[in-house]
Amino acid sequence: MQNHNGSTLKTHRFEFPGSIAHYPPLLSFTLEHMLLKIKPDFDSNTLKDCEQKLRITTLKDINEIKLDIAEIDVYQVTSSTTTSSDIDTVLSFGILKKDDKLIIKLGQTLHKDKTIDLTIRYSAGYYSKDGVLGIYKPRSGFYFVSSTTADDNSSIKQAWTQGEALESKYWFPCLEDPQVKFAREIQITVPENDYVVISNGELAHKEGNTWTWIEQNPTPAYLTSVVIGKFAQEQQEYHYEKNDHNKNNNNNNNNSIPLLYYWPKEIPKKDAMLTFANTPNMIRFFEEYFDIKYPYKKYSQVAVEEFELGGMENTNCTILTKYILHDEIAAIDYTRDIDVVSHELAHQWFGDLVTCRDWSSLWLNEGFATYCETLYWESIKGFDEFCYKVIKMADGYLEESRRLYKRPLVTRIYKHPDDLFDAHSYEKGGCVLHMLRKNMGENNFRKSINKYLDIYKNKSAETDDLCKIVEDVSAKSMHQFFDQWVYGSGHPIIDIEFSLEGQNKIKIKISQIQKQQQQQQQEGEEKQDGNDDDSSTNIDSSSSKYGYHGLPFEFNLDIKIAFFSTAGINDELIETVLISKIITEHSIGGIPEDAKIEWISIDPQFKILKEIKSIKITNETQEFQLVNMLKNQLRKGKTIIERIEAARSLKNYYSEDVISELQNAVVADPFYGVSIEAANTLGSYHEKNYYAKSNKAYSALVSFLEKNNKEHIFSRLHPKIKQAIVKNIGQFERKESIDLLEPLLHHQQQIYEETSYFVRASIATAIGKSSKNDTFSLSIDNIQKMKIVSQLKEIVKTSQSFRNVIATGAIEGLKELSKDKDKDIVVDIANFLIENTNSKNDYFKRLAATSALSKFLRTTNDSGGSENDKDEGNSKLQEMNQKVFDQLMGLLKDKRRLVKMNACKAFADNESKPSRPDVKLFKSLEELIYVAEHDLDGFIRREAERSANIIKEWINEWSAKPSTLLIKLRED
Repeated sequence: MQNHNGSTLKTHRFEFPGSIAHYPPLLSFTLEHMLLKIKPDFDSNTLKDCEQKLRITTLKDINEIKLDIAEIDVYQVTSSTTTSSDIDTVLSFGILKKDDKLIIKLGQTLHKDKTIDLTIRYSAGYYSKDGVLGIYKPRSGFYFVSSTTADDNSSIKQAWTQGEALESKYWFPCLEDPQVKFAREIQITVPENDYVVISNGELAHKEGNTWTWIEQNPTPAYLTSVVIGKFAQEQQEYHYEKNDHNKNNNNNNNNSIPLLYYWPKEIPKKDAMLTFANTPNMIRFFEEYFDIKYPYKKYSQVAVEEFELGGMENTNCTILTKYILHDEIAAIDYTRDIDVVSHELAHQWFGDLVTCRDWSSLWLNEGFATYCETLYWESIKGFDEFCYKVIKMADGYLEESRRLYKRPLVTRIYKHPDDLFDAHSYEKGGCVLHMLRKNMGENNFRKSINKYLDIYKNKSAETDDLCKIVEDVSAKSMHQFFDQWVYGSGHPIIDIEFSLEGQNKIKIKISQIQKQQQQQQQEGEEKQDGNDDDSSTNIDSSSSKYGYHGLPFEFNLDIKIAFFSTAGINDELIETVLISKIITEHSIGGIPEDAKIEWISIDPQFKILKEIKSIKITNETQEFQLVNMLKNQLRKGKTIIERIEAARSLKNYYSEDVISELQNAVVADPFYGVSIEAANTLGSYHEKNYYAKSNKAYSALVSFLEKNNKEHIFSRLHPKIKQAIVKNIGQFERKESIDLLEPLLHHQQQIYEETSYFVRASIATAIGKSSKNDTFSLSIDNIQKMKIVSQLKEIVKTSQSFRNVIATGAIEGLKELSKDKDKDIVVDIANFLIENTNSKNDYFKRLAATSALSKFLRTTNDSGGSENDKDEGNSKLQEMNQKVFDQLMGLLKDKRRLVKMNACKAFADNESKPSRPDVKLFKSLEELIYVAEHDLDGFIRREAERSANIIKEWINEWSAKPSTLLIKLRED
């Protein structure tokens, strides 16, 4: 599953109060087969009169059967045995609503290894609403969608399912334990003949409006899929090569398999196929890499309306959001669709064929799928692109670890399985596999993957199972590796110090500092928690299975010394240093006496997940200076990893020479990712209190866009480099940037006619930032500012682009004026944003506008003040602040997941923090707590609780330092 939760709100623990340990149950029975008959009603949006037949085999003596259900009205349960010809027996049953269980009493003891058939008749969506018990639209699991097309306002009706992690029980009785895997037959009767129905397995037959799909391979309940709608469609055939004799055919003896693609009819076929057409190549790559054929008899991908994730890997029936389908202009610099399609396809092996036994080992599904994205990318784009993917993958995890929490990759302590769908399971999981690959070597890594898939196909596996296979293949102990990176939390955070020892030896001191930082964080958490009676809050999120946390990490770190000899020869030494202590000291010799050291790079192949906190040289000389070595590394580093690390490290070493080096790297480096990092470092110099430094960096960035640039450098750059340049120009908030950027936004010059949507979005945002009152240039007068506001609003209203990225870029620009001195402008923008959060607006505009409203919650001190403060202008702002608050409170009840999550975050945004507590703060806290306790969506609940915790921290801060009460005595 592709998860788009990009939250960066600051909290300290992974586990929230109420978290408990979850263990896979020892099953008393298992499901062998399910026949499910449903008749979705698109008028009432209900599932009525459903029939389910379950074949159950006992694993021990039992006299009752418990199944997972939620908001399902069961009419009747009957049973029969496979050996009896008697009429079905009607069974008694009860429903535990609190525990979401259907308890079926068998009336007798059913002994171990016996098989029984149950028939359950029910309707889905049975729950209390406003005190009235009845049948309503299912609130989870089975989603009815009704929308209108933008072109002709025609009605679109679809239905689709989403089971992961615990949603299937809302539309059919099941065991939602991922270790329970069963075959299935699903019969779907639709009201109209022109509806298309897609599900798991093969289409066995279609009679009238009834479609029957059969999947013989066992898969868990959460991967059950039904999609209904009126779609455009295309079919390809994936043909096996004649010499393709890879093993583990897994019931697939055909020479080809059908690849089925479905998408909304309003999207042109040529646009849809830009995304789908790569599927055969992906299958071939994964088959060859895993040495196991694609395990199913067909593969369908369906792009649907209102799907809140990137994609979901339902067995051979992947559901995708329609928003990954794009046109040719978006294809200039949008490649996320390739990642999503390859991710969900990889899940057919990792997650579907082999499923994690319980959610604590979710990384076996998501980490593998994430790393498979990079492996496929390497196969089509080359090694540099692969390295850049790995770096960005690590960045994603490190961002979460810095701002949110560090947790073991495998943890049983959580409130809901949805909590685990984070950058640890995805990005860190992928990084761990990358380190494993580098540790074992390519051949052993691939052999391990093959053996893992072969042994556990159609079964479930735990992390220890993978560890054992890796040990068997590599013939070396891997327990320490798994203890550190999987069962332990965090990663190495290191300080590095170089010093010369004579002419031809370098001493290196490497200090691990993560233990000290984690202890400081834990102490801070304990102070915030206070005397909390809930013992679950005292669970240490950094605890590991074997108590490894607290020990220094042990790993091999490659250190490369590049030097230039007087003989005119460039050469290098690579030394592998074992890091196993808090402080590791090591000397590297063998450097020619006449050589000049050009640079020293740490981990040039990125074999280790780590943070380098600082690098320094003791007793620098003119020949041995860190800043010069970083410049050399940026210019001459052989790997993009070396050059990117150099560009990032130079943020701490401003000089005119560094500016020139970075400016050259933006246009001269052969890989766009290095150019982006160089532009980002230039942008990092935007210090408002240091004009000379800021101006040099700013001038370097705008030089690429200046009209007197006869070479038209900007037009020749990779579009992602253009985005980086424009974004970083905006960081300086300079009035003079506006005239430079506007022509690019409207692509009035011929050289800009093919400017990407994303570049124009960045320009719109940068124009908004440049309209703020800055330090180094004259302020923009209100007439010009109002003109800019009008332009940005017009872009939001009229621009047409993929995912409406240009409009959302303009919204990002507008929110930059939330603290403008002209109160009328602030109020006007806030009202405009409120309008764009309305449910009738485009989804992506709504997301951006909801997020932007966080900047307009507290544009004045609305907690009180003297009467003199409450002039007409402040009254306008206070009225607007209240309107924004009311709108965000309403959006907490929105039907779209990400809109609700953005509303949650808005209340906890740093700019939403009042000077002291007030009524609105406590109202928002109360509502966030309610959402955290009652919303069905685990992602929304977690975001609401995280935001509520931030507000609680604010209140604790005020409680610790209460304001002084000033009382003016009356003068008699």
